[in-house]
Amino acid sequence: MIAAEQKISGGTATAPGVAALTDAATGGDVDRVLELLAIMDDPARRAARRPLDVAQKTMAADAPWEVRTAVAFAALGCRTTPAEAAKDLVTLWRRHRYWSGWAGRQLNAFTGRGPAWLADTGRRVAAAVPVRRPVDWRITGHDNATLYRVARELLWMAGAEPEAGDGYVLEWALSKQHREGELCLAPHVRVHRSTYQESMAQAFRTDPYTTAFLPRVFALAGFSTYLNDSEHWRAQLIALTETGEVARATLIDRCVEGLMSGGRVPEIRGFQKLLAEVDPTEDELAERAADWAGLAGRADAPTAGRALESLRRLRDAGRLDTGLLAETSYAVLSRPEKTLVRSHLKLLAEALRRTPEDAADLLPPIATAFGHTDTTVQEQAWKLVAQHLTAVGDAVRGELADALPGLTPDLRDRAAAVLGTPATATESQTPPIVVSAPLPVTVASGGAAEAVEEIAALLSARRPVPVDRERAVDGLIRAAYRDRAALAEHLVPVVRRQSWIPAGLYELLKAALGEMTVDEVPVGPRGMAGRSDHARCIPCLYEYLLEARWYEAARRLLTEPVPFLLAAPGWSNGALDAAVLVERLTEYARLGLHAGHVDLDQALLRARLPEPAARDRLAAEAAAIGTPDGVRLARWLESGGIHAGRDSGPDVEARTARPDLREGFTPDFRYAQARTALPALRDGFTPHFRHLDQILDSNWHFGTDFASPSLPEWIAVVPVFREYLADQLTNPLDHPQSLDDYLFDLPLLIETDGPAGHRLTMVFAGAIVSAGTAHRPAAVDALLQADARGELDAQWCGEVIGRWATRRGEMFDIVGVLTDLAHTGAHRPVWNILRALLPALLALPKRPRKLSGVLLLAADCAVRIGATGEVPGLSELAAVTAASQAVKQARRLRDALAAGVVATSGSVI
Repeated sequence: MIAAEQKISGGTATAPGVAALTDAATGGDVDRVLELLAIMDDPARRAARRPLDVAQKTMAADAPWEVRTAVAFAALGCRTTPAEAAKDLVTLWRRHRYWSGWAGRQLNAFTGRGPAWLADTGRRVAAAVPVRRPVDWRITGHDNATLYRVARELLWMAGAEPEAGDGYVLEWALSKQHREGELCLAPHVRVHRSTYQESMAQAFRTDPYTTAFLPRVFALAGFSTYLNDSEHWRAQLIALTETGEVARATLIDRCVEGLMSGGRVPEIRGFQKLLAEVDPTEDELAERAADWAGLAGRADAPTAGRALESLRRLRDAGRLDTGLLAETSYAVLSRPEKTLVRSHLKLLAEALRRTPEDAADLLPPIATAFGHTDTTVQEQAWKLVAQHLTAVGDAVRGELADALPGLTPDLRDRAAAVLGTPATATESQTPPIVVSAPLPVTVASGGAAEAVEEIAALLSARRPVPVDRERAVDGLIRAAYRDRAALAEHLVPVVRRQSWIPAGLYELLKAALGEMTVDEVPVGPRGMAGRSDHARCIPCLYEYLLEARWYEAARRLLTEPVPFLLAAPGWSNGALDAAVLVERLTEYARLGLHAGHVDLDQALLRARLPEPAARDRLAAEAAAIGTPDGVRLARWLESGGIHAGRDSGPDVEARTARPDLREGFTPDFRYAQARTALPALRDGFTPHFRHLDQILDSNWHFGTDFASPSLPEWIAVVPVFREYLADQLTNPLDHPQSLDDYLFDLPLLIETDGPAGHRLTMVFAGAIVSAGTAHRPAAVDALLQADARGELDAQWCGEVIGRWATRRGEMFDIVGVLTDLAHTGAHRPVWNILRALLPALLALPKRPRKLSGVLLLAADCAVRIGATGEVPGLSELAAVTAASQAVKQARRLRDALAAGVVATSGSVI
C-alpha cells in the first residue's frame, strides 16, 4: 500500500499509484480516492485516465452508488486541464441535477491545484450555468442553483473575481431571496455564515458583487415579470436605495428603459409597480422629461397614462417646457385611445389657462385631435381651440383651417364658420372592397410518395383543413389504385409512428397496408340516436359523415378499388363543379365501376349547379353515361339539386310553438320561413346523409369533450347552400345563438354558393351582438363582404337585434363591431342597421347604459351620408332636460336628420 504522504509522480511510482487509484475507485472507497488524488501530480493523473475511462464504460448499470461516485470522482480528479475539468463537472451536474446532494465533496478532487487553474475552471463552469425559465424563479432549491454553487465555490477556492454569464448572475440574485443556509460546498475552505436570518437587502449589502451584478439582473428576460409578482423583491430593492448600495437613478432609469422596450403585460406591470413605489421626486421627473414625453406618445395605454401624470406634475410645478409639451401633444393626440386623448386635452386646457400666450405653439397640435375617430374628442378639441382663437394670428388660423376636413361634417361646418373659411374636405382614402371568392384546388397526383407525405401531414395536424383532409384521402385512394405495393412500402413507417388514428381513417390505412380484411371493416359508423342526441349536433354529425365515407372507401379498397373519389373537392370551400362530376362518373363507367353510395351522396351535395342552359346540357351528358349513377346525377341536375322542393321543415311549427316558451312570445313569420330543411335528401340518399334533413344545433355539445365546432368543416359538407348552413347556426326563437366557435371563419360563409336570405342576415346580427375583441376583424370583414355583394339586409339585421333586445329587456353591446365597421368607411350600412334598431332601444323601459355610444355612432353615420327621416322615440329623448351624453347625441342626431346634412368627407359604401 502506498502511504498517504508519499508523492505519486510520473516516475516509477506511477503504475502502483494508478493501480491503487483504480482499485479504490472500483471498490467504492471515496475517501481513499480523494487521498490518492491529493498526492498525485499531472503525469500520474494522465496515466490513470485510461483505466478509469475503461472502468466507467464497463461498469454495470446496477453498480452500487458508492462505486459509481468513487469512479466519477477519480475520473474528475484526473482531468489535467480546466476545460476538461469544467466539462466533467457540468456533465456530472446534468446527470445528477435533480439531486442537490451530489455537489460539494467532489471539489476535494481538485486539492493541490493552483489558483489560476481553479479560477479558469470556475469561470468556465460559471459560464455554463443556464438561465432558468421565469416561471421557475420562485422555486427554492432549483437544480441550476446547484451548478451555480459549484462555480462559486471554485472561484472562492481560487480567490478570483467571477466573469459570469446571465445564468450565474441570475442565480446569484435569487440566492439572496432563497435563503436556505447558503450551503458552502467545500467546508474545508471556509465556513460561510448562513444568511437565513438576514434580510434580503442585508444580503445584497454584504455581497461584494452587488454593484456589478445587480444592474445586470434588470436586463434579464423575465425579471420584470418576477417583479410584478414579487412585492418583497421590489421592497428590498427600494431598501437598497435608501442606504446607497443602489442609486435611485439606476432603478428609475432601468424602469424607464424597460417601459420603452415594451413587452407582455406582466413584464410592463413589473416596471410600472417598481417605478410607482420608487416615487420619483420632482427633480428626478424633470431630469427625464423627454422620457415621459416619449412614453406618453409610444408606450402602451397604462404606461402612457402614468407618463402623462408625470408631465402634469411638471406642468403644475412650472418645469415643463412648452416646446416639449407641443411636440408630445402631436404624438399623444394621434393615439386611438379616447381616454388618453381626452386626458391630454385637459392638460393642454390647464396649460393654456395658465399661459394663454402659448396658444400659438399649442393650438396646432390640438388640431391633431380633429382627426380622431371619436366625435366627442373632436368636439372637445374644437371647443378648446375656439376658446383661444383670439390669441393667435393668421398663420396659426391657416393651420387650423387645414385640419378641419378631419372633423365630422356638422362640426366642420360650425368650425369653418367661426374661422371664416370655406368648409373643404379631403378625398376618402378608404380602399375599395375586394370581393373574395373560393380558390380552385388541384387534385392529388396519385404518386405514392406524395400521397404518404400528405397522409403524414394529416395525421400530425391538430385541426386539418377540410380540403387538405379530402385531398390526402383522395391521394391515398389514387396511389393504392396505381401501385398498392409501392404505397405500402412508403406508408408503413408513417402508420407505425402514430399512437392514435381517427376511426374510419385507421381502417382505411390498414386496408391500404393489407393488414385488414373486408370483414373487419365496419359497414358504417355507430348509430347517432340515443343519449346526447348526436344526430342534431353539427360537429358530431360532421365526424359521423366523415367516418361513413372512410369506411366505405376502405371496403371498396379491399373489394373493388376505384381510381379516385367522386367527392374530392375542386374548390377551397369544398365545392365541386357539376361538369367535373360528370367526367368522373364517365370514367367510372368506362372502367366498369359503380359509385360508392356515400361517396356519391357527398359529391351531389357539393356539386355547383351552373345556369339553366348549361345545367340541361350536363344533365343530358350524365343521362348518356348509361349507368344508374349517371341517371341519378341527371335527375339531380334537372330537379335543381339540393335546392329542390325546399321548405320550412316538418318540425318548424313544433319548435316555434313549444309550450315552455315564455308567455307573450309570438313567432315571426319570417323565422318559420327561414327554417330550412333538405327534402331533396329524402329520395335516394343514404341514412347517413338524411340526418341533414332536420334542424340541427351548432352548439349542442358546447363545453363537453365532444368534437369542437369548425365552420370550414361544416361548410365543406354542403358548400353550395349557405342559407341552409346559416340556418343551423342561428336560433329560431327570441335570443341570439352563441357563435363564438364560428366567428373567426365567418367570411368563409359569405364566399359559399347559394342564395342569401334572412337566416344569413341573422348570422350577421348574432356576430354583431356577440363578437369580442378577438373576433371583431372577422365579423367586420364578413359584413363588408356581404354589403359589397349586396347580400346584407341591414333593415332586417337591425330589426332582429332590436327584437332580441326587447325580449331581453336590455341592450346588447353592439358598439364595438359597428364602430369598427364604420371606421372602414361603411357608414351607410351601419346607419341602416341602427335606424332599424334604435326604435326598439328607445322603447326599452329603462334607458340602456351604453345608449349614448349607439346614438353617437348613429349621428356620425347620419351626418356623413346626409341621412334624413325620423326615428320613433328620438324626439322624446332629445326633448329631455338633461345634460347626459345620451340626450346630447339624441339632439345631434335629430338635428342632423332634420337638416339632411350631405357629407363631403368619408366614404359611403
